[in-house]
Amino acid sequence: MYIAGTEPDNTIFIVTNVTDVANLTASDFKVLTRLPKNAGGKLRTMQIFDTDKDGKMSLMIAGETNGQIFDVEYKGSGNPALAENWDVNIAFDIFQHSGFSPTASPTISPRLFYGSPANDMDGDGKNEYIVANYRTSFSVWAGDGYLWMIELKTATDVDNVTASPEGFILEQNYPNPFNPSTVISYRLSVNSYVTLKVYDLLGREIATLVNEPKQAGEFEIEFDASKYGLSSGVYLYQLTAGSFSSTKKFVFLQ
Repeated sequence: MYIAGTEPDNTIFIVTNVTDVANLTASDFKVLTRLPKNAGGKLRTMQIFDTDKDGKMSLMIAGETNGQIFDVEYKGSGNPALAENWDVNIAFDIFQHSGFSPTASPTISPRLFYGSPANDMDGDGKNEYIVANYRTSFSVWAGDGYLWMIELKTATDVDNVTASPEGFILEQNYPNPFNPSTVISYRLSVNSYVTLKVYDLLGREIATLVNEPKQAGEFEIEFDASKYGLSSGVYLYQLTAGSFSSTKKFVFLQ
């Protein structure tokens, strides 16, 4: 049994080895993985089915303000309770499709809420997935809509958002607040020279965590505040990759 958490950090939970749901406790719910957080994040509807007819089941998850539909596919072998045995794909990204960045002004404000597999409605051998978008932004983008149909052609036809310039993402660290360590994750849409630095609120540099070329993809790095003699408080971390730059706050509590 799988449960998608709605907020705040796009978490998928898993429950295994339970024979009677009446006996479920909080300790039975384990974190399977956390999906990339884009724009406002949050997860909504989750359905389980074979999206691309390759014999492997997928968790199809609507990403609400993330503006994305996730296809989390089991690799077909290994313990399904381990994240390493799943592939996380982005089947649809409304920001990529529209050409608007989540941080642009103005930008669109998706609410991809209620999704459902529709099997092969038109008989062309390809499965469809229908998702309702209850908030549209026609004033910003005339191509927006209340209902979207995603057609998955083959096992290799799932779209990956990292092919788009809008795919640069700096995620909120986890955990936050933290003591003494936290993990910072980011995503690059193209090969870039990357710097990731930590500052205090006066703009004084505390640490350089990354300063090197990186290929397109997803990365994470640990920041250990105990190495820098920091006192409790609010700090900043900033990612720069080419012309993209993003800064977020995080809280260190001793």
